[in-house]
This record gives sequence, C-alpha cells and structure tokens, in this order.
Amino acid sequence: MQKTVNYKKLVLLVVLTACLVPASAQLMPFGSGYYQNRYLLNPAMCGQERELVLNAAYRREQLSFSESPTSQYLTAGYGISDKVGVGLKVEATQSGPLAHINAMGTYAYHVQFTETKKLYMGLSLGVTNNHLSLSKTNGEADDPALLGYNAKGTQVEADFGAAYTDGKLLVQGALPGLISQYKKENKDWVNKPLAFAAVSYKAKLSDEAEGIYAEPMVAFRAVRGYDNIIDAGSNFSFLNNKLSILAMYHSNKSISAGAGLEILEKLVSISAIYHSTPDGLKTFSSGGIEIAVRASLGDLFKKK
Repeated sequence: MQKTVNYKKLVLLVVLTACLVPASAQLMPFGSGYYQNRYLLNPAMCGQERELVLNAAYRREQLSFSESPTSQYLTAGYGISDKVGVGLKVEATQSGPLAHINAMGTYAYHVQFTETKKLYMGLSLGVTNNHLSLSKTNGEADDPALLGYNAKGTQVEADFGAAYTDGKLLVQGALPGLISQYKKENKDWVNKPLAFAAVSYKAKLSDEAEGIYAEPMVAFRAVRGYDNIIDAGSNFSFLNNKLSILAMYHSNKSISAGAGLEILEKLVSISAIYHSTPDGLKTFSSGGIEIAVRASLGDLFKKK
C-alpha cells in the first residue's frame, strides 16, 4: 500500500510551496532584467534595435540544496521599423512538484521626437500556467486538494509598459499581470508583482576614447502581500562596453552583484550574477546564481 500523508499536512505543504515559489521569483527577479535585457521587465523596451536580439538566462536558487528551485527565460525582440518592435518572451520556474510557465507575444510602438528623445509603449499578451505534478507528491492521486490546484489550467495574461529617454535619462513604468490582478479568485494571491518603475541615467566618467560609463538606477517594485521594494545601484561599463560590472541593493535586505563580458565583438555577451537571499527567506535559502546570454543577430530583412 502506498504511504500517504495527513490531509491537513498535505494541504499545508502545497500552500507553503505555492507561496515560496512566487516569493522567490518576485522578491529576487532576474538581475539581467535591469540593464542587459530591459524587455524582460518592461514590454515597451521590446525591439529597440533594427535587428534580432536574443536573450536567455538560467537561475538556480538555494545553492546549498541539490533539489533547489530553478528559473529560466528566453526572449526575442526585433525592430521591424523605427516605430514598431515585436517580440516573444517565455519564462519557466520549477520548484519541486510545482511548475510555472508564462509565454507572451509583444507589440511595441516607438515615438521619436528628436534624434535622442523617444517615447516607448508596449503591450504583451499571452498565457500563463501553474501546474502541480501529482507524480512528485506523496499523497493520494485523487485528493481534491491536489486536483483543485490544477483545475484553473492555462489562463490569458497581459502586461503593459511605457518608457521615455533623451539618450541619457531613461524613465520606465510597467504593469505586469493586468488580467489576473482583477480576477476575484486571485485576490488572495501574495508575492505577485503589481507594478514596476525605474529611473536611470547614463554618464561618461572618463575622457578616453573607449570610455568608462556608469548608469545608476533607482527602481520601485510593488508586490501584493509584501512591502514595496526599492532597488538602487549601478551598472559600470568599460572598454567600449566589452566589460561590465553590476551592483544593486534591494530594500528587502538582499543584493545582486555580477559581471558581464562580450565574447564575440558586438554579437554575443555573457554575464553571471549572484543574488543574496531576501531577509524574510534566509531560513529557506542560501542565495542563487544567474547566467545570462545575449546575442545580436543583425537585421534579417535588410536588403543586400
């Protein structure tokens, strides 16, 4: 006979795990989303360049555990014209028996006032799915608490974002999860992102030809059921953007720090970022590491 767990303990386990997965993902977002791949946090930043840009990242949390949660994403952005950008974003998280996947297509419209002053607006529309693998749980397969978790199935989701830049200053704002925010059955969800805003300024620190640049940033993240989070830090680039260093402090008493390197000139770059654990989750996690890759493949439709 298969060993089963107490019904109340089983329900408690599912609830706690369901809370910890989004908490981990939202309280410690991908660090590459702040500078290397802004499209990840703001759909308005999709397709800024008249070329195909691919970004991918893998993150592993709780490094002290062999079966630690993992997250990954893949984005593709392409500027069809100076005014229109399109993209695709897929994100996935796996933590024990719980899996989350989000796939969205993006349309962005860019308004150019002058050579440097631009306004970006973007809308992403797609699907999201949370799934509990019954084969990985130690309980009865027909338990209503387990079956009910998967009952919602795949749901439609939407994100909206906007940004303004004058070439150096960049002001951003985004509203993720617009559809799920207004569903009554989701009102009790916690650790769900509600809003993102950021202000950054890129300045040259040296007069050398290749230059040293700093881009300090202050960001605000509203998360349901959790204190609002302030992110503050900077990205430093050297040798004509061939080398970069990132350092961010988050008001939930965690840090993100890492470095990036261009391995194929103006084509491929890779970065590694360490995330310390937010104050409220230090008992469960020892921090995580993120590896991100960016590839610029040029204008596929350019007339030769």
